[in-house]
Amino acid sequence: MYAKLIILMLIWTHTYAQLQPVRLSLHVREARMEDVLSSIGHQTGYFFVYDRAILRGASRVTLSLDNAPVFEVLDRWFLIKQSL
Repeated sequence: MYAKLIILMLIWTHTYAQLQPVRLSLHVREARMEDVLSSIGHQTGYFFVYDRAILRGASRVTLSLDNAPVFEVLDRWFLIKQSL
C-alpha cells in the first residue's frame, strides 16, 4: 500500500512538475514525511492527499536542497525512502 502511494505520487508529481518548472528550497533534518509534504505544499501550492496512518510509522528523512525543481526534491526523497 505504501509503495503504491509513493509510486502514484511520484508519477503524478514528476509529470506535472515537468510541465510547471516550480523550484523550491528544502532543508529538513530527521523530518517526518508529513512535514516534508507540508513544506513542499507551502512553497509550491501543490496539494498532497495521503492517509496519515500510512505515514505514522515511516522513518524520518534528512534533505538539504536549494532552488531545486520540485521533481528533483521528490525524486531524492523517494530514493532515500526506498533505500531504507
